[in-house]
Amino acid sequence: MRYLAVIATLLLLCACTSSGPSRARSSSSSATPVVVATIAVPSAEDLAVGDEAVWVLGRDFLYRLDASSGRVTARLAFHGHGDERAVAAAGRWVWISDPDRRILARIDATTNRITKEVPLAHRPSDLVAGSGAVWISADDGFVLEVDANSVRVISTLRVMGSGPLTEGTGAVFVLRRDPCCSVVRVDERTNRAARVTRLTTRPNAIAFGDSSVWVGGEGTVVRLDPQTDSVVGQVSVSGLVGGMTFAGSDLWVSILSGSQVVGNHDSVVRIAPARATVVGPSVEVGSGAVALGATRSAVWVANVASGNVTEIRR
Repeated sequence: MRYLAVIATLLLLCACTSSGPSRARSSSSSATPVVVATIAVPSAEDLAVGDEAVWVLGRDFLYRLDASSGRVTARLAFHGHGDERAVAAAGRWVWISDPDRRILARIDATTNRITKEVPLAHRPSDLVAGSGAVWISADDGFVLEVDANSVRVISTLRVMGSGPLTEGTGAVFVLRRDPCCSVVRVDERTNRAARVTRLTTRPNAIAFGDSSVWVGGEGTVVRLDPQTDSVVGQVSVSGLVGGMTFAGSDLWVSILSGSQVVGNHDSVVRIAPARATVVGPSVEVGSGAVALGATRSAVWVANVASGNVTEIRR
């Protein structure tokens, strides 16, 4: 996924005193975004949204949260932790990449069981699940395509310095941070790097929505046209972007406080693409807010340093 190196060192500092996830929920009828639940998940490293479920990758376990109640309904053993493990979900399947063991695991969401594991020739750092395939970026500059049904690697493409990635309009968009800084567009039909868009600031997060690619970095969120691969807009934010997700017609962005220690807090802001500006107040979440996902009525934030997940009712 996508994490800052400084956050990885804080995994060992996470206050994980609970033997299992707990939750606190408040109620509100306000239309203003508000935190309605905080669910304890030790080392909540990554998060993905599937059909009526939120999947959270924590220390030694994958947790399944009910999207309606926020309650933990299943816990699947998946030992280990690390800043480059990632989870993605699409349809029936949930996927976990493990860089230490160099594997991709497929979980059946109907049974909450691992159905297959495939070894990878390259060390994975992030993944995105699309229509019939899973795309994996590796820390040595390769992008892998895995068939969702056979769980076999069907293509390998070198893009140099690959990082976080997203998918949309028949293409996969990969952040290239070393050498810095650009977005590489990979055509899903040809499995070739089609275009490269140069960036003026170092990127940290990427998302697709409102027919555009969005790239977050220090103090800015940049909008790219996926047809021309050109920068068509920019929105100023108050700090370093940790993660991004689309909910409805808006882009939700986590802003890291700059001091990722237990007890500190990050924030989440909402960007209206049509107005190209931050709208409404920010919402305070936990520390290390590096992964976001959205369901029909809520935005979910994985806070790796705090060891919890924040549910924001929108």
